[in-house]
Amino acid sequence: MLKDALEFLTSISRRSNAVQVIGELNQPASKHVRVGDELRQVWLEPAPRDHTVLTVYDLAEWTNDEAAASADGTPAGTVTWVDLNQIVCVLDDGVYRLSRVTMPLTLHPLYLIVENLQAMAPQPHLLFVAWLRANLAAQVGPDFIANVSSINCRSNSGIESSSEQGRDSFGKSVSAELIGADALPETVSVKVPVWLEYEHTITVPLTVQVDPHECTFRLQPTPGEVERRTHEAVRKLRDDLAELCQGRVLAGRP
Repeated sequence: MLKDALEFLTSISRRSNAVQVIGELNQPASKHVRVGDELRQVWLEPAPRDHTVLTVYDLAEWTNDEAAASADGTPAGTVTWVDLNQIVCVLDDGVYRLSRVTMPLTLHPLYLIVENLQAMAPQPHLLFVAWLRANLAAQVGPDFIANVSSINCRSNSGIESSSEQGRDSFGKSVSAELIGADALPETVSVKVPVWLEYEHTITVPLTVQVDPHECTFRLQPTPGEVERRTHEAVRKLRDDLAELCQGRVLAGRP
C-alpha cells in the first residue's frame, strides 16, 4: 500500500516538472510553455519562404515591393546574388532569412557548343562541313562555310623502295594534300547568346586548325577565353540588375 502511494506521488511530481506547451497567446510567432511552476514564452523562427520567378522583371518587381515595405517601417532588406546559373534574391531582417526568390538561368545551346569546343576532336573534312552547317552556320557565316566546303582533300599513294645492307625492301607511302586551304582565315569570331532567359551575347575568337596530313579540321578558342568572356557577361548582368532592383546586387552565391 505504501509503495503504491509513493509511486503515485512520484508520478505527480514528474508531471508537474515536465515541459508543457500550453498554446499560443496572441502571438503566432511564439508559444508559451510551462516548466514546473514557471511559464515561459518561446519565440519561434519563421520558416523562410521560397519562391521561383521566370523573368528578370518579376524579380525586380518583388525586390522593389519589399524595399517599399522596408521604407514603411519593416526592418528588412534585400540582397541579390548573380552567377552563371541563377539569380537569387534574399530578404532578411538581420536575424531571420524571411524570403528567398530564385530565377534559374539556362545556358543557351549555342553557348554550350562554343564552351565545349576545347574538347572537340579534329574531324574529317566532310564531317566538319556538316557539323558547321548544323551547329554554327549563322555564327561563322556563309562565306566561311563556302571556303571550307571548296577545299579538296587529295590523298597520294606510291611505292617506295630502299636497299640496305644488300636487302631490298618495298613499302607503300601515303601523303595528303589540301587544295584551297589557303583561302581559310586563321581565326573566325562567333557571337553567341549566353542565356535563354536573358538577352546577352559574347563574342569569342576561334582559331581554325587544319591538319594537312590527316585532312582534319576543328575550331579552338584560346585557353581561358570563353571563361573570361563569361565572367564579363555575369558582371554585365549584375550591373543591369543593379539598375532594376533595390538593395545590393553582388556577383556570387548566398
